[in-house]
Parts: sequence; structure tokens; C-alpha cells
Amino acid sequence: MVSDADSVYVQLMNEGTTSYRPVPFVHLDSDIVRLLAHPDYCPEDEEWEFKPNSIVRVQWKKLSQGDAIVAVELIEGERSKFRE
Repeated sequence: MVSDADSVYVQLMNEGTTSYRPVPFVHLDSDIVRLLAHPDYCPEDEEWEFKPNSIVRVQWKKLSQGDAIVAVELIEGERSKFRE
């Protein structure tokens, strides 16, 4: 599912409309990835729903640009076997 994708889409917050940013990622498990910052990432300019280095669950969603893999849930703390 995820391993063939080039990007995972992360929702941008406080944009006035629903917007997404394609971001690079590291595939960790079937539907779990670690988000990476793209070269132009600037936290003062964009507020991502999930920040770079977050471990998130992803799923396919229909976006305006077509079907895409979207970050949908933060995998947190001690319950995550993916934490370093």
C-alpha cells in the first residue's frame, strides 16, 4: 500500500480551506510511516496536522487531486513499537 508511494499527504491547518501537503516519509509497517520534512518546510509558514518526524497511521482518501495516501492518526508514546 504505502511502500510504492512517493509521498504521504498531511493536512495543512488554518488555511481557510482543506489543503494538503505531499511530504516524504519512511515506511515502517503496513499502514504506519514516519513523516519527514521536505526541503521547503517552514513551520512559520505552514502548520501541519502532524509535524515532521511524527509516526502516523495512513489510509487512502479521495482528495481533489485524486486518490492519495493521507496521514490520519498520530501513533504516540510508549504504545508505539516504532519509537526510538
